[in-house]
Amino acid sequence: MKPPSLKRSSRVRGKLFFFAPLFWAFLSAGCDQEPLFWNISQEVAPIKPIIGGAPSRIVSLAAPGLEPALYVSNGDVWEFDLNVLPAARRMSSQPGGRIKTLAAAVSGSEGYLFSLDWEGNLKRNKRTSSGWAGWTLITKDSGLQQIFGAEDYLFAGAADGNGYRLLSMAANGASLTSIKNNCGLLMGAAEAGGNYFLGLMGDGVYVTPTPAAAISVGVVSGSEGRIIGLVPLFAGGIGAAATGAAALRAPENTGGECAILSFTSGGALDFSQTIGTDFSGAMANWEGQNGEKLLLLGRHDGGYREFHLDPRTLYTPGTEGALSVEQGSRYNSTLAKYAVTSLICAPRPSTYPAPLNGVYTGFNVDGRPIIFASTSMNGFWSYRYRSRDGFSQWNGEDNGD
Repeated sequence: MKPPSLKRSSRVRGKLFFFAPLFWAFLSAGCDQEPLFWNISQEVAPIKPIIGGAPSRIVSLAAPGLEPALYVSNGDVWEFDLNVLPAARRMSSQPGGRIKTLAAAVSGSEGYLFSLDWEGNLKRNKRTSSGWAGWTLITKDSGLQQIFGAEDYLFAGAADGNGYRLLSMAANGASLTSIKNNCGLLMGAAEAGGNYFLGLMGDGVYVTPTPAAAISVGVVSGSEGRIIGLVPLFAGGIGAAATGAAALRAPENTGGECAILSFTSGGALDFSQTIGTDFSGAMANWEGQNGEKLLLLGRHDGGYREFHLDPRTLYTPGTEGALSVEQGSRYNSTLAKYAVTSLICAPRPSTYPAPLNGVYTGFNVDGRPIIFASTSMNGFWSYRYRSRDGFSQWNGEDNGD
């Protein structure tokens, strides 16, 4: 009998040695050193959102004597009652038209919700302790592109032959007034310490204590550039008085980075820090039960990032040091796949009660704030506890528990 072919057996051994690293890599691969099989076991079954398509910017409305609520539109305006489940319902009175975006502002104990449609119809609905008054038309201006509420004022950006105009109106006012011409497009507004912060694409951030008057000063030094988002900063809890503002600036040229700009309530630039690329302009405050303060920043390539304010560090949700989600694999299998265009944390009570299972107290069972997100094509999402699975997760918001 001939001995076995050494040449053939060496080929077999070569194949075994080639596949062995792949086999072990398959067993051990995973995000953040989590085993691959563990990641697969933690993937979340998708839920069809009750609000589909490409929802608008999410806005929060609260005034003395009025329970806080969230509003978003995908053609119809939806209201989220933050005290009960199911929370989402279509408002019984609709503004009509093809709604583009929403804004909210207050005047004393009255809350005002504004809608802007693609034809330029700007409408308003007043909310009091007695309910809603009904939608009324403020103006029709085909040039209107954006609206933002900042405490007791509404601000708008409108196109004209010379670029854009910046307009303002008291929440209960009768008409818009132009406060700056030949400027960039309005991309965000906030109020803090009696000052109004206005972020304009191509200009930078303007600060004014008189929102009804023409802006004659330049932008804050160091804020110049392509502002794509601006929000108030809440150091005393979400829903408390803002202590400043934060803006997101896009790079001017290919290869540049986005930057976070932070402003004091007095209007001075506190810091500027580069954070990379591909951010959408969606921004939200996040504050943990132990006082941790983050900015959530939506991304075009999917999901969002956490920018921690102390110390100033950028994290991917679910990685070591990140705070906004309980488990990284659940985030990676859900919201991380979709472009995020708007983010907001649920307003919470002024105290820190024990979280209730599935009830919108502002906190989940895991102690983290409830978060809502609009995506570019995949509907309306939330990060909250779902009793059907027994854990907190990002998923399509369906009013279920």
